Amino acid sequence: MAIPFTPNVQITAVTARVTGIVSFIPIPFNLPNSNGCVNSGMQCPLSPNVSQTYTASLPVLKSYPAIPVVVQWELLDQNNQKMVCIKFPVQLK
Repeated sequence: MAIPFTPNVQITAVTARVTGIVSFIPIPFNLPNSNGCVNSGMQCPLSPNVSQTYTASLPVLKSYPAIPVVVQWELLDQNNQKMVCIKFPVQLK
């Protein structure tokens, strides 16, 4: 997963949060690394008006049921405010 974005203010910390939405029910996913400033292709602080690309992967365990899911991936700043929020459908197999 690669998410390009450009912050409009200085960002000192980034937290990634992933939620799977199944039949309108949000289910949080645990990321191996939720710190967006470490091993994500970015280094904090992030400067305003400078393009960034957040990279990460989400492990899919064999124990997950084979169902359609909407994945919501958010990047939060040091104030726990959303900087980026994307949603995309996936089909677990």
